[in-house]
Amino acid sequence: MLEKPENTAELLTIGAAVLALLAACMGNLFLLTRFWRPFTGGVRVWAQRLARPFGTLEIALAASCVLIVALPAAWSAGFAPAVDPARAVPSPTVVAVLLPAVMLYAVWCGAALFCARFRGCRLRDVFLNGIPAQRPLANGVVLGAAMVAPVLVVSVLSFELCGRIGLGDAPQDVFALLTEPGNGLAMRVAVIGLAVIAAPIAEEVLFRGLLFPALLARSGSFSRALVLQALFFGAIHAHLPTFLPLAVAGACFALGYAVTGSLVTPILMHMIFNATSIVFFFAAVE
Repeated sequence: MLEKPENTAELLTIGAAVLALLAACMGNLFLLTRFWRPFTGGVRVWAQRLARPFGTLEIALAASCVLIVALPAAWSAGFAPAVDPARAVPSPTVVAVLLPAVMLYAVWCGAALFCARFRGCRLRDVFLNGIPAQRPLANGVVLGAAMVAPVLVVSVLSFELCGRIGLGDAPQDVFALLTEPGNGLAMRVAVIGLAVIAAPIAEEVLFRGLLFPALLARSGSFSRALVLQALFFGAIHAHLPTFLPLAVAGACFALGYAVTGSLVTPILMHMIFNATSIVFFFAAVE
């Protein structure tokens, strides 16, 4: 059960936070449905913006990229040897953290670029919709800020549910690296750079730039492609408490991509989401 607040001030703080989140969610829905013009075109218009000559090859490559991350992570989580609490575990070096991540992201981006070239597409047309960056940037800022509150609510509920049913509520590895006492400033800067800059670019190129249009082309259903790529996005992080909120975030990124047809929009949304997640995490542990 939830612990009772220790005093009236704590109760008021929790109540104010809940009301603020609900107000933000309702405000987002109202603004997006009443005033945000890019959403007035409907699913058919969004699907037309994502029309790409992608298909089975792209789905297979994207699924392989997901599996090479998710399967080892799931294996290590299920069969990791027991750690002696009394034995000191050396902290990873900056190179040990950066090198695998950079290599992985290079493979993802390389797979997407290969598919675009293989299909005879110009990179600017297939990933940026051949339009200037101003409008996609503006959409990315607005939608990135709008998605924070709803995904945060889902995240809180997911962690609470996992904790209640005994599935664990430990934070993701990236947050563990940020708070590990043995990790210095260089490590924290490297992890934040990966989370806020490198990961959004690589993940959006793979999931929204490659997988989403391919699923849309093969299934012929916008909603089906939206849900499938969101589930893949949640699964690749191999962290049960954040699977649902990250799947919701993946759906938001895909909708942002559909609004403009340019990856600039979901990349910026992703950067804003990851940056605010880190800020909220540090605020919570203080």
